[in-house]
Amino acid sequence: MPKLDRSSYKDAKALTEKFISSKNCRSIFLRFFSDSITLANELMAGNWNVNLDPHGHFIRFNVGHVYCIEVFEEYVSILFLKGSLKTHNLDNQADITFKGYRNKKKILTTRLIGTPDLLSTVPDSAACHIKHHGLTDFLPYIEEPNHDFIRYAIKNSTITSQMKRAHSTGFIEYLSSYTRISQPDTNSTTTEDEFYSRQRKVEREAKRLTDSEIRDKAISLKAIPKHIKVVSTKYYRSPFIVEYAKRKANGVCQDCKNPAPFLNKENGEPFLETHHIIPLADGGEDSVENTIALCPNCHRKRHYG
Repeated sequence: MPKLDRSSYKDAKALTEKFISSKNCRSIFLRFFSDSITLANELMAGNWNVNLDPHGHFIRFNVGHVYCIEVFEEYVSILFLKGSLKTHNLDNQADITFKGYRNKKKILTTRLIGTPDLLSTVPDSAACHIKHHGLTDFLPYIEEPNHDFIRYAIKNSTITSQMKRAHSTGFIEYLSSYTRISQPDTNSTTTEDEFYSRQRKVEREAKRLTDSEIRDKAISLKAIPKHIKVVSTKYYRSPFIVEYAKRKANGVCQDCKNPAPFLNKENGEPFLETHHIIPLADGGEDSVENTIALCPNCHRKRHYG
């Protein structure tokens, strides 16, 4: 098979139809796949991807840095939380195999009871391998346990840059066309950390250019910048702690000891910004002991100086 293009609708369609030849089974599975992607995107946009293997061996849906759904030529592998599976209808079925690991050894069994955990990063996880002709009968039983797996995995692991580069926009286009539902595309979003990391990388590249090179580059750029959706995590900050820190500072920056540079036009008070000594993202507390009031210059210095 020629090397596949992850951005190609045609390649994604051909590989999916090669793996799941039955139109009915393919329809049911792709709607299941679509619902799982939608859930992951709603929970944490940008922390998932779909990898279409360029060599045509598999299609893989990852949430965070763990795999969640895999499509192979003989079967589909769906990860789930064992405690969420409330039925024994999947036990001892010819079309189903459960998978886990015990002491790094792969365990395959036809009974869920006794199946060891699959992933150490997702407690109580296992994989359910379903042969394609069994998808119609058994997917409904595994859907909610799979969604519970997604809810845990996507919040407790982070997708890597390498995984994001392997994302198949072609498969997303194919899935949108097949289901007639516009599928979210993780490549249209990025985390705040990734966004600023990329910006800093480009800024470093700009610093290395000569004056003439930077002039030519700047002139060649279009006036309308491209845009991307940035997903960020925000921390709730108590307004009482903010107000206390500013009153305690009494209009004077707690770093440079100079008066606030101007008055806030909204309330006429000295303009100071509150700052967490240990950042909240690093485990710092939103407390009076961890909060100070600074002038804008000193605040920037704390972050970038």
